[in-house]
Formats: sequence, structure tokens, C-alpha cells
Amino acid sequence: MVRSKLTAFRQALQAGDFLITAEVAPPKGTNPAHMIDMAKQLKGRVHSVNITDGSRAVMRMSSLVSALLLLEEGIEPVYQVACRDRNAIGLQADLLGAHALGIRNVLALTGDPVKAGDHPKSRPVFELESVRLLQMITKMNSGFDWTDHALTDGETDLCVGAAVDPQCGSWSGLTRRFERKVEAGAQFFQSQLVTDFDRLDKFMTEIAAKVWVLRIISLVLLSPHPVMVPNPFTVGQSVQSDRFIGRTAELATAFDQITSKGNLAVWGSPGIGKSSFLNVLADPQAWRVRNYDPTGAVIVRLSCLDSVPFSPEKFWREVLTQIQDYADDDAIVAEAKLILDQNNSSKDGLRQVLRTVGKSDRYLILLVDDYDAALRIQPGYDENAIASFVSDCRNLCSHARESQYLSMVVTSLRRLNELGPKLQIGGSPWYNHYLFLPLKTFTPNEVAALLGDLNFLMTPALRDGIREMTNGHPALIQCAGNLLHRELRQNLPSGKNPDPYAFAEDFRSMTLHLYEASWQLATEVEQSLMMLVALIHLKGQLQNKRYDLGELDLIFSQKERELSNLVEQGILTTKSRSGEFKYAFASSMMEWWVVEEMENSTEETLRDRQKVFLNLMSHRQSEAVINAIRWLWTNKEELPTILGWLAKVVTAFPKGIL
Repeated sequence: MVRSKLTAFRQALQAGDFLITAEVAPPKGTNPAHMIDMAKQLKGRVHSVNITDGSRAVMRMSSLVSALLLLEEGIEPVYQVACRDRNAIGLQADLLGAHALGIRNVLALTGDPVKAGDHPKSRPVFELESVRLLQMITKMNSGFDWTDHALTDGETDLCVGAAVDPQCGSWSGLTRRFERKVEAGAQFFQSQLVTDFDRLDKFMTEIAAKVWVLRIISLVLLSPHPVMVPNPFTVGQSVQSDRFIGRTAELATAFDQITSKGNLAVWGSPGIGKSSFLNVLADPQAWRVRNYDPTGAVIVRLSCLDSVPFSPEKFWREVLTQIQDYADDDAIVAEAKLILDQNNSSKDGLRQVLRTVGKSDRYLILLVDDYDAALRIQPGYDENAIASFVSDCRNLCSHARESQYLSMVVTSLRRLNELGPKLQIGGSPWYNHYLFLPLKTFTPNEVAALLGDLNFLMTPALRDGIREMTNGHPALIQCAGNLLHRELRQNLPSGKNPDPYAFAEDFRSMTLHLYEASWQLATEVEQSLMMLVALIHLKGQLQNKRYDLGELDLIFSQKERELSNLVEQGILTTKSRSGEFKYAFASSMMEWWVVEEMENSTEETLRDRQKVFLNLMSHRQSEAVINAIRWLWTNKEELPTILGWLAKVVTAFPKGIL
């Protein structure tokens, strides 16, 4: 029986009325009572109620059935349809069924990645994404299915919309996707949560108004403070691909290498976003969003830290196991299983699987995180074993006939030429089949995009303080944003200003391991250069001249390569605060860490450090530096406190928040 359709939403849309919608989630179980009760409270107050379709990839009751339940209560639904779980046949079948049941409003979505939800091992479909789903529904409204066959029993009459995020980090990407959705037949748009009203206004005037004359329905946070919004900042884990920001050029390079069956070595400091970068490369939906085709790709993602102590046999076994578990081609799965059953977990075993991959017109993408762990001597894994392993990787990626079916992407904390086996005279570099790609600190635009919803709550002074404190380092920005969001949530509802002392101390505690890791990963020469830079800048901060370091210009001119490494890692910058010295710390917190390291040194560690200093400078200069460090031990009260190092952000706090 075809139920009567409600058209209030479409009528208001076509009349240009001010539209209000709300959203409810289907139950995670069989009882829809709570969902219906929530929707009933909205009845008469909104034009329609959205029914989510597996939002955040969490399994819930069918959005189609849930929409029907609301329709039977006299509540007009917007039926959300995601491409993640159904192919073109299933999507069309559900849309025909929705129309037959009287459901007329549809929101076409790509869908959140499976890994984000409660069934991370489920296999996603993603035969279509949101733009092609819009095209499909437009065809069905014209009386034809996706393959241009006539709908002989009647066409659909669906009012179809799409999603848009005015706060998207890429303005050009936002424009391109919006225009494509308009061309595909979108009749209305619904936005993500909007808190940046300047960004929304810019989107409406510069993008929406120029290409479209229908409706944008924005979800706007009415409270001036985000007290009810979950903390959006990710701390202590990699960022999922649907929340990844920036790195546009780097991702383009990576996708170009992968699709041409090339190899890539991504490197960068701790927390710079290497694992998050791999999350994008591993997500077929992220490929489609960026207009790359994942068809034919068999994607394997692993970390060498999961096989500690590392062994090649464990590494190849994990690669083969993932192929067996996740490849969607029966022949490839069977071949991987055969190799595993034969206990042939080796480079040659993978070559055998790659031949089947090639015969199936597929190719393997091997995403290897924390490759450093495979390049360190460990129990049962000596220099010869390391040399043999990297030689096997090079053979697979470069010399073997099967290399045409393989692309390998690895991440490490330093360039590969600074790690692993030393080159032999006359030998070929074991890493020369990789294109090297550094991940650097974020640009100001990327920082603004990452801070997202907090931007409109900050004055320029506070934003400058955050930038100086973090130097655009993604993990540090996430920590600062997380703490700032927490301070706002805890203090502003009661009219209090956030506590700068608590913020500074908590930021120090939360990020200490990142600075410690950067320090420990530096070579002895790099550490010594950091000490010299810190002493020079600290001397300028003190009211009176307290120590004399002598002339150090020659030392820095002779160590340009090491200093350039520190600049590339985001530790130093060539833009001095005072203009009197070429190098300065990019992050005030890293400078604080180095000063703390000198304060806490001992005579024994200082003697060891002096040996390094003597390789950099004269004996007289070395003694001057050692005496300056000793001066720090006995004059700690003259040094800036943690609040002093974070002076910009701390002084901006009381007047920097609305």
C-alpha cells in the first residue's frame, strides 16, 4: 500500500521560506520508542526531521524503516542514504521502496569510513559516492535506472539534497565539490555544524550565491560558547581520514606515486602526522573525494612497531595475512592462504601472490608505518639481517618483474639515508627507489583550518600566541585546541575567564613526550647546536649580561647541514625574534625543553657533552659554553618560568576569549 506523501518541506523549499530541520538517529536495537518520542517533540516546530544512515559507521536500525516510522506519525522525514554499505542495485532498490512508501526527501551522502565505527573489520562497498548518487537519483526522477534502462513501473519523484561543510579546510576543494553536486541535481544542501559565522558568510556570498539559487540549510551553534559540543581535537592518536586537514600537495604527490606504481618514503618529526597521512592513503573514500580511483587497489596497512622485536618473517606474514583477510578477489585470497599454509612468509612468497594480483588486474599498495623499527639492531636481528631485509624490499619494488603490481609507502622519523645500513664502497643505495617526501609543520591556513570551530572565539593575539607555542606542529595544535576547548567548556558558562596558569602547565604535561622524543632523536651535534641557540637567545632575555659565549658565527656556518635538518624538522627557524641572529627556536616550548635539559645536566653529562663541543669549536669557546651551562644551575631563579616561555599565549588569555 502506497502511503500518502507529505510535501510541506518541498513546498517551503520552492516558496523560498525559511526552513528549519532537525536530526534524530535510529535505535541501536529493535525498539524505536525513544527515536519516535524525540521526533514527536519536534513535530510542528521544524519542516522535517533527518534520519541518519549509519552515521559514524555505527550499526543502527535501517534509515528507510526509521523514516517510515516517522512518516506514520505524521512527521515528514529526510531519508539519509549513504553509499558505504550498498552497491548501485541495493541503493536503487531502497530508493524505489522509499518512494512507494511515500518518502519524498532524500539526502545523498558518501558515508563515514567503516574504520570510524563499531564494525571496523566490515568490508565497505563505496561503489558510488555522493555526487554519483545524486546523478543516479536524478536519472530515476527522469524514469531511468543507473544503467539507462527505463523504469517501466513508474519513475521516482524525489526531492534530493546533499551535504556541504562551509568550514572545510580546502576552499578550492569545497568550491569544486559544491559545483559538482549542483550539476548532479542537488535541490537543497544541509551543512555540517557551523560555528564560524564569517566562514559561513564567505561561503554563502562567494560560492553558493554565484552558482545556485535554491536553499542552504545550515546547522548553526546559537550559543556563543561551545559548551555543548564534544571536544573535536584528537590527542594521542592518529586522525581518521574524514577529519584530515591540509597536506594537499603532499597527498597529490603520494597518489601520483601510488597510481604509477612508484614508491614513497615519508618522513617527519614525532607527531607531525605520518600515521594520519597513511590513514588517508588507506581509505578508498578519501581517494574518491580527491578524485582518484581506488578500483583495483589491494591496500595493506601495518606498522613495524607491531612486530617488535622486528623480524622479516613476521613482517611478510602480516602482509600476507592482511591480503588474505581483506582482499576482495577470491583468487588473490586463495593464493595468500596457500602461501601462509606453506609457511612461506617471505619476499618470495609475496612475489607469488603479486603474480596473482597482476593476473586479476589489481595492484598491491603496501603502507608501512614506523619503518624505523625495521632499520634498528634488535635481539635476533643484526646488521646483516637488516641489510638483507632492505635488499628484499628494494628487489620487490624495483627489480622483480612483479614490481609493476606493487607500490610501497613507508614512514620514518628521519630520512632513510640517515638510517639503516651504511653504504658500501661501490654499492648502490638501498633506498634509491623511493621518492623522499618530508612532512613539515602546517602553514597558517592549515593551522586555522585545524583550529576550526575555535577560530571565531580567539583574537589575533591569542592566535599568534598559539602559533608561537606550537610552530604549526599538528600534534601540538591538537593539544592546544583540546585544552582551550576544555577551558572554555569548564569556565565560560559561569562567566569566568580560562585559567592561563592551568593551561600552560597542562600543555607542558600533555606535550612533554613530543619534545623529549625530538631531543632524543637528534644527533649529538644537533643537540649541541640547539643548546647554543638556546643560550644565545636566553642571554638576550636576561636583564644584565650574565655570561660570554664568544664568537659563534663560524661554528654555525660550518654546520649548515645539521641546522637545515633542524629547520626541516620544525625545531628551528631562520626567522629570528630579535633580528640579530639567523637561527631561533620555532616553538617557545621546545626552547624551554632545551633550557630544562641544560639545567638538569650534571658534571658527568657535561664532560661527555664537552667532547662534542670540542669538535665544534676551540677549547676556549668550549669552556665558555660549559661555564654558561653551569651558570644556569646556580641562577635558576633568573630564568623565565613556564609562563614566561608561553608569554604570548598567556597574556592573550584574559582578553583573548569572548
